[in-house]
Amino acid sequence: MPAAASTIELADTGERILPPAEGEVSVVFAGHLVAYRFAADLADGRDVLDVGAGAGYGAATLGERARSVLGVDRDAGAVAYARSHFAGPGVEFREMDASDLSGLDRRFDLVVSFQVIEHLADPGAFLDDLRRLVRPGGAIVITTPNVRRARGGANPFHESEMSHAEFDALLASRFEDYDLLGVDFARPSALRSMVERLPFYQWLGRRLRRGSALKKAAVRAMALDQYRVIEDHVARDATDLLAVCRPG
Repeated sequence: MPAAASTIELADTGERILPPAEGEVSVVFAGHLVAYRFAADLADGRDVLDVGAGAGYGAATLGERARSVLGVDRDAGAVAYARSHFAGPGVEFREMDASDLSGLDRRFDLVVSFQVIEHLADPGAFLDDLRRLVRPGGAIVITTPNVRRARGGANPFHESEMSHAEFDALLASRFEDYDLLGVDFARPSALRSMVERLPFYQWLGRRLRRGSALKKAAVRAMALDQYRVIEDHVARDATDLLAVCRPG
């Protein structure tokens, strides 16, 4: 980490996620990280673009496998934070709005954009931009919330929230070859649910909730396995939709 990193601060707003502090855990962060780890499996030896890179931890995750990573974000503060904490050999950051990527004059083998498309007024135009930036044989990986109920203005930052069917239709209008997967919050098994109702387990839980080191370790371990990428029952179970698009 660069020496200047401690002088750059950035707030976790809920829309822009920061890695949790040492010894802490963030379930939301875990959900974002599982998508980046999925994309990293496609990034080996490739040139990668991360649109909406935010604090930069995801670009750094991709950079562990990729040949090069460019992370772009419209927030100057986020870009400064990412540069001070996560830039390195092959990983760079640039200030740029996801709704206007015309300033990019090169193409990439892999383009990722996580939890961004729902913030844009014209998601179709955004997909067209991403297509333009992918080399032949490359891929695009996108995530967005899986909206199952009427919106009702619950999130003022989201302009284009989509259900599974709506996102599927949008992808089909731009790509002939794509997979629509999901990110699922791991639910407890029936056996675990039964055990958690036992009096001893509840007594132990009360003890652990007092902030012991054991409780913190248990929560950290749980968060690492909170989310998974699924192929089946995506419309019903996924918290986020995850698309892998191959423009050809």
